[in-house]
Amino acid sequence: MQKLDEKCSELIQVVRKKGGALREKTKLLPFVETDTDTTTKREIALKCLILNMGESVEDLIKEFLVRQDYC
Repeated sequence: MQKLDEKCSELIQVVRKKGGALREKTKLLPFVETDTDTTTKREIALKCLILNMGESVEDLIKEFLVRQDYC
C-alpha cells in the first residue's frame, strides 16, 4: 500500500492535466499538498479515476453503499 500511496499525487496530477470537462470537474476536488493525510489522498485519487472513466462519483459510491447493505 505504501507504494500506491506514493503514486497517488502523481496520478492526481496526470488526471488534472487533461483538458475539457474533466479538468473542470477535478478543479472542484481539493489540492493535494505534501502534508495531506493518506486517507484524503486516496479519496481524491479514487474520485479522479472515477471521473477519468466517465462515471458519476456520487452514483458509483451510492451503488457501492447500497450493495454493501445487502451483504
